[in-house]
Amino acid sequence: HFHVIQDTAYSPLRAPYGSFLISEKFSEQDLTRFVCFTESQLALKGVRKIVIKNPPDDYVPDVTLKMRSVFLLSGYSIVRDEVSALLMVTEKSFEQGLHRSKKSRLRKCEQLGMKFELRPLQHLKKVYDYLLACRQSKGYGLAASRKAMVSA
Repeated sequence: HFHVIQDTAYSPLRAPYGSFLISEKFSEQDLTRFVCFTESQLALKGVRKIVIKNPPDDYVPDVTLKMRSVFLLSGYSIVRDEVSALLMVTEKSFEQGLHRSKKSRLRKCEQLGMKFELRPLQHLKKVYDYLLACRQSKGYGLAASRKAMVSA
């Protein structure tokens, strides 16, 4: 899905990322043909520029890296390559989910005086406000309202 403003198509317009939602089964050749088809359909609507923001590489690694390759081979360029971090939520504690080298780094940080702790639910408003400020600095919002988060 693209939002067309004047002669530019955006995917996404306001979301943190967009791009194509594809199956891992598609080959790069099939994806390249689909990108070309999409470009031709957008050109019929007067689009001369396409802006696509891919998800972080670790989000769906096989698919995201394949799309990056297809875009580059199709003549697209990377304007901004943002660093991101993903934490998987599992039954394990945070430390149990870390690789041995990351546990060592965490211990070094603690030895240098950094503190890591669970925050009580009363701090949820502050956490929400902090996340909202970070998102707004990039021109984004949050999916849930502060009221919905605090009343949960």
